[in-house]
Amino acid sequence: MVLDVGSNARVKVGDNILISGTIWLGNISQVYGDTSLATLLSAPDTKHELNILRSNTPVTVFGAGNGNFKAEVPRGVSVNIGDLLVPPGFKEMVVAKIYDIELNPE
Repeated sequence: MVLDVGSNARVKVGDNILISGTIWLGNISQVYGDTSLATLLSAPDTKHELNILRSNTPVTVFGAGNGNFKAEVPRGVSVNIGDLLVPPGFKEMVVAKIYDIELNPE
């Protein structure tokens, strides 16, 4: 994603991209004078360690593109539609919300 701010506005590689200060979208990956490039957390082939906020259960999620993530959790882990996923130790910074659950019969 191209942003219209860069090093002239003190943007640095690794800076977080947040919406409303609480929704984490991604990080700055390249910086130029008046522009910068961001890599979204949901970008394909990305991997993130997050927690289910309600239970503080760790889960590994994978970027699937188009703002989507995929994750697999053991059958005994409680996951509900509407659960929020947050970085460990940052309960106020949301990365994703569970919108769909598929059960694998295996």
